[in-house]
Amino acid sequence: TISVWVKYGGNSGLSSLQGMVTNNNTSGGRRDFNVSANKFQFVQKNFTNGRAETSEANGPDQGVWTHGVATSKTVGSDTLSKIYKNGNEVGSLTYSGVTMDSGINDACHIGYLNVSRYFHGEIACVQVYRTCLSHADIKQIYNAQKNRFGL
Repeated sequence: TISVWVKYGGNSGLSSLQGMVTNNNTSGGRRDFNVSANKFQFVQKNFTNGRAETSEANGPDQGVWTHGVATSKTVGSDTLSKIYKNGNEVGSLTYSGVTMDSGINDACHIGYLNVSRYFHGEIACVQVYRTCLSHADIKQIYNAQKNRFGL
């Protein structure tokens, strides 16, 4: 689970794909929580077999602090990914026959995906968990932290 607060500055004149919390691995062992064309996007494994994203309406709000969370859970031979905005589930996808390698221990990059895909805005309170947090856990984190961001 990746939890992060962002104050998104938009993508005008910039790359529409911007890394929030990533491992900067563009091959098969990805763990990237991004903003893509004003949507939250969570890429695991690879771009084709492990990408969940929200609609633009459920992406980060420009100029306003937004809490984003991405979770992943392998069940049998499938992986279920979910994306939350301000404590509410806004996107999910099940990848059939795709399991995640729990042994990936890459470095964590904050605000950076690669040389041209920096996050445009502010980032705060990055938290990475070894487990898949429940909706109740995520709601609790949002409620405990939202006053810090004027919400």
